[in-house]
Amino acid sequence: MQSKRLLAVILFISGIQLSAQKKYEPNWESIDSRPVPAWFTDAKFGIFIHWGVYSVPAWRPTGNNIPVYSKYAEWYWYRKNENSVAGQLFRDHHNKVYGEHFQYQDFANDFKAENFNPSEWADLLDESGANYVVLTSTHHEGFARWPSAESWNWNSVDIGPHRDIAGDLGKAIKAKGLRMGYYFSLYEWYHPLYKANLNRYVDEHMLPQMKDLVNRYQPDLLWGDGEWEHSSKEWETPAFLALLFNESSVKDHIAINDRWGSDTRVKHGGYYTTECDLSSPPRLPIDKS
Repeated sequence: MQSKRLLAVILFISGIQLSAQKKYEPNWESIDSRPVPAWFTDAKFGIFIHWGVYSVPAWRPTGNNIPVYSKYAEWYWYRKNENSVAGQLFRDHHNKVYGEHFQYQDFANDFKAENFNPSEWADLLDESGANYVVLTSTHHEGFARWPSAESWNWNSVDIGPHRDIAGDLGKAIKAKGLRMGYYFSLYEWYHPLYKANLNRYVDEHMLPQMKDLVNRYQPDLLWGDGEWEHSSKEWETPAFLALLFNESSVKDHIAINDRWGSDTRVKHGGYYTTECDLSSPPRLPIDKS
């Protein structure tokens, strides 16, 4: 009887170990079977920091005749170049304040982050009651908040603040016992490879950069975005996520959202991140007003 009980215990423990060691395949059926990490389910309250070069002009149009998605200040560069009602408003403002020859890239020199004190920020965020923090590591203009080799001379260490914003804030946040996450934009409006060859852009720029972000900072959360122009197959995100869940140093605790391709929002991934409601489509890159 004792030997049978011992065998049952061994089999039970082995079952737990096999379950814990489940390998995820690079397809949505397998990836979706991974549960959202318990820490995120229990966290309840987090703070998202949307901060970058666009914070220098820090401007957007107002008015009920402008679509809500055309009012995002972080889209300043794109809207300024767009042939639309909102685009004209952005251009009029830009030309009036900075002059028509002032390039968006020039704003990076004034993105100095002179009041960036990671320890003070972490103290404040901790006092707020937040359990996790998400920082934009890159947005659609491609400016990286860490010394990314894929964004040479277009990152916060090479120009502007000359600071590793993603790394310094991450260390301070984790030192307070909070969870740290990063937003990452899959696409970049004006990256030459993105405009010319999607496959090369994904393989030579996007995936290496995203892997570097994970390997350097071991985030607790990875928030994808900028996914809507191509399918998850074209972005190669199922393969990336399978690698993330199977082999990375954060495989057991990292949480992800649902923005990994035009076919994924409110369908696949981890938790859902709609902007208005469940019925709203992904935001379009072009305002057709």
